Amino acid sequence: MRKKTVLFVELFLVMLVSCGLASAAFDVFLEPVKDRVYRGEEAEYTLTILNNDQIQDSFSISSPDVPDWDIYTEPRSEYLVRIPSRSNRSVAIKVASYR
Repeated sequence: MRKKTVLFVELFLVMLVSCGLASAAFDVFLEPVKDRVYRGEEAEYTLTILNNDQIQDSFSISSPDVPDWDIYTEPRSEYLVRIPSRSNRSVAIKVASYR
């Protein structure tokens, strides 16, 4: 379960980062909060976004349309992250598998 969760989150990050590669206006860092995740548990991460641009930007964090998986912020109301220019913000991310 742990390998699947880590691989899925890494794939999610690659998709997120690839959306911004054209402008390189932001950097994304992911730090695991739990070292081990067992079946039925949620993986926990701290997602930090660094806005390298000279203007404020907004980032929407949502779950990709993948069956049996849910990625969400904790609290759930933190899914839209506004970051001032040349600043960063961290958000708690949870990943749950329904299998």
